[in-house]
Amino acid sequence: MSDWPVTVVEPLPTIHPWSLESIGSIESGGPRLTETASAVYPAANLALFIPFSLTKSVTVTKLFCLNGAVVNGNIDLGIYDVYGVRLISSGSVAQAGVNVIQSFDIADTRMGSGNFYFAVAMNNIVGTLFSAAMFAAIAPAITGMAEMAAAFPLPAVAVFAQITGNYIPVIGALINPRTVV
Repeated sequence: MSDWPVTVVEPLPTIHPWSLESIGSIESGGPRLTETASAVYPAANLALFIPFSLTKSVTVTKLFCLNGAVVNGNIDLGIYDVYGVRLISSGSVAQAGVNVIQSFDIADTRMGSGNFYFAVAMNNIVGTLFSAAMFAAIAPAITGMAEMAAAFPLPAVAVFAQITGNYIPVIGALINPRTVV
């Protein structure tokens, strides 16, 4: 039996907005993202949701963000399903470490194939994350990104609203490659 053409791509051990599974990959038809830079979070208590897809079941072992030049307050990272139900959350954690990846231990969580959202919320606008923008201000809405005001810590059920900004933070998940099915 031939495995050409390849119809399902194995997920990489790290999934983030620039990966094949998400919005920023040219290979996946995603729009071009600008280079990342340290930038203040757009609004206190705002949750941002970035879509991604899985073609196979995986086990998520950690969540991460790339902190910028100033850390302050607390951050909450998570993963939601397309109905707005929170599947994974780091909970409110102090932002720590300047210009470094901050990882968040979570209970290993098995996720089936399907469509999901990365989520991030901060309780202030002093702390920074590395982020990018898209080629046009309307592009985040076209990709399916969403937001929710007054969403810190991340709620059990999100109410997705159309995104109003052009801030794509460097956040993501680590998966155990031995658990891909």
